[in-house]
This record gives sequence, structure tokens and C-alpha cells, in this order.
Amino acid sequence: MNHIYYLEMDIFCICIILTLLTRGKNARDHQNSQRILNALMYSVMALCVSDTLWVICESIPAVVPAVKYAVDILYYILSGFVSYLWFLYSEYMQESKFATSRKYKLLAIIPVTLFNILTLTTPWTGLMFYVDADKQFHYGPLYILQSVILFGYIISTSGKAFLRAQNKHDYANRNKYLTISSFCVFPLFCGIWQMNFGGSPVLSMGITLALLQVYINLQNEKISIDPLTQLNNRNQLLRYLSGKMKNPSSCKQLFLLMMDMDYFKKINDVYGHVEGDKALIRVATALKKVCSRYHCFVCRYGGDEFIIICEVESEETIRTLCLEINEVLAEDNAAAGAQYDLHLSIGYAAYTAEMKTIPDFIAKADKMLYEVKKARPH
Repeated sequence: MNHIYYLEMDIFCICIILTLLTRGKNARDHQNSQRILNALMYSVMALCVSDTLWVICESIPAVVPAVKYAVDILYYILSGFVSYLWFLYSEYMQESKFATSRKYKLLAIIPVTLFNILTLTTPWTGLMFYVDADKQFHYGPLYILQSVILFGYIISTSGKAFLRAQNKHDYANRNKYLTISSFCVFPLFCGIWQMNFGGSPVLSMGITLALLQVYINLQNEKISIDPLTQLNNRNQLLRYLSGKMKNPSSCKQLFLLMMDMDYFKKINDVYGHVEGDKALIRVATALKKVCSRYHCFVCRYGGDEFIIICEVESEETIRTLCLEINEVLAEDNAAAGAQYDLHLSIGYAAYTAEMKTIPDFIAKADKMLYEVKKARPH
């Protein structure tokens, strides 16, 4: 085994993780998801450090077995934490009960706790691994539990994310689920390679590459996602609508719905801007609920304005959609105990060949929105 090569690989992984941590810190994102992701990256970095300690021990013949046991135990325990933290992060991003319910969190941590107990007691039991009189490392009879438990976390949550990505009723989150589900590819391939061939820290490299891939994909998603409402933003709207206008469906009509919140300024003035943000999030949630049934594209256009792009067979469906949006919004608002009413004024337009540009299409719907707002009670 080339010890220098091994060390270079670990140091390279540590540098990548440090770069991601620095960028995450500069972003000042204090959401729970970012905290879990940061904890995961610190754990991966510590795993690489323990891997470096292991190769140093291997290169020094005079190292006593007790030190080798300590380094191996550290590596095993850190690998357990890495796997569990990824599971927690993935479940949190999927809004799963394993990340939100105390009972399910306790259930999820049982396997890694069992694994750590077996690892800590292995110098006396030899169940996970043991070091013989010649200071040679050997797998124990329960070594397979490492793969079952650690990869079990990653594969189970990645598989669930992949299945969710296939749900046509949750279009808005499809890219996020696909990103999460792809995490398992590099660690799984590299883990199998290292178990069968060894000789290089390919598992650490696999986990680092997976983190890098997820980080880049999620950053790209943020570019096209409104940070407050988690809906598509105006840039994403322009890309999506441009494609639809160039290739309209031959059997359905393309509609654009433009809407804004009634008396939103009054909510901000009376209840404050924090409550105004909550109202915007409530509107976004209602739009997601209703529009997922109709396979619509939903975006926050700016301020309290939202746009929906929908392909349907008739205008009657659009009128039904508008009614459902305000019905669901009223129900959600009442359930939240808000001291004010929430209602959307909605204007819409069907796409025609005369509409040469996106602003032409939006202007047509905006004109109807103006008429609707003009007719509302004051």
C-alpha cells in the first residue's frame, strides 16, 4: 500500500469539505437543514482524519495494539455517525416523521447505537474486528453488520426519495428528491470497492464526492427557488414558459394565471412584516396543495404576486382551479388561527399564436387581474 498516496487522498477530501463548510458559513443559512448538513460535513472530515491516523499507524511497526484498536474504533464510530446524519438530513429535507417526531427519531437512532456499542466492546469480544499478536487487522464474525446498518440508513432514505420523485403530484419537489436519492451512488460503489480490494480510502472519497454533488445541486436549486416560499422564482418561470410557448400541447390549452393577495399591505401595516411573510408562506402552501392535482407550474413572481402555468382541456377547469385555490387558502388560514382573511384576486389568459413574447402573455392575464381587483369590494 502506498502510504503517501493514501494520505494525499485523505487530505484532498478534507480540503473539499473545508471549502464547502466555509461557503456554507458565509451564506449565513441558519435553517435546521443547514445545521444538520454542517454536522454531517464535520463528521466526514473527522472520518478522513481518523483514516489518516489509521494509515500512520499502519506505517509505524512499533505502534502497540491498543492504539490500533483506538484508531479503528474511532473510524467505525465516525462512519456510523456519518451514515445516521445523512439519514437525518435526507429525512428532514423530505419532511419525514423520522426528522420531526421525537418517537421516530429515537427509533431511527437505535441501529447506530447498537453498532457503536458493538464497536466499543470489540477489543474484548472481537465481534466487529480484532488485532492479532502480529498487529494484523482481522474482521470479526459480526463485521457484516457495519454494511447492513450503515448502508441501510443511506439506501433506505435514498430509495424513499427516489420513489417520491416519481410522484407526479409533487412536481415542485422532484429535483430536490432526485438530488437526495443520488447521494447513495458514490458511497455504495466506493464502499463495495474498499471492502473487496482495500488499499486506498475510496469510501471517504465516495462520501466526499456525494456531498459535493448534493451541495452543488442544492445550490443550483436555490438559484431557481424563492427562499421564502420555496416556490419557483421568476427566472425559472421564464425558462419554463419559454419552452411551453415554443412547444404548446396539441390537445390542451396553455393558460397563465396571475394573482396577488387582497389587502396585503394592510396585513403588513397592522400585524407586521413577519406576519406578512407567514401569510405569503400560507398562500404558497395552498397553491402547492391545489396545483399538484392539476400538474401546474407555480412561481412567486414578486412581492405578493404569484403565477401559475397550466395545460388543461377547457377554461372551465381554470375557473374550478381558481375557486379551489381560495377555498383551500381560507381553510388553511382559519386552521392557522390568523386574525385576518386571506384571499387571492386571480386573472388568467389562454395562450394564442398572436402572443409573440412572454410579456405579451403575462400582460393579457394581468389585464384580467386588474379588472378583477377593480370589481372587488373595498
